[in-house]
Amino acid sequence: MSASFALEIRTPEKIILFDRVISLQAQAADGGLQILAGHANLAAIIAPGKVKYRLESGEEKALDGGPGFLLVEKGSAHLFIR
Repeated sequence: MSASFALEIRTPEKIILFDRVISLQAQAADGGLQILAGHANLAAIIAPGKVKYRLESGEEKALDGGPGFLLVEKGSAHLFIR
């Protein structure tokens, strides 16, 4: 099994996801980015577009999100989108 990290995706109204994932892909204001377990701390502005993530089970999911903000720290990622 691949290494995983905690991912929280939330809007102003609700928490969309709080689970462990293998990867996260999103469109930052200055280009695409991919987050994997062990990623360095990061803060990024997220542009409107597809947000994709892979659960520990291997299942891939996607949603339309943004604009927003991504914070990666201490082995977890927090994505705040509209």
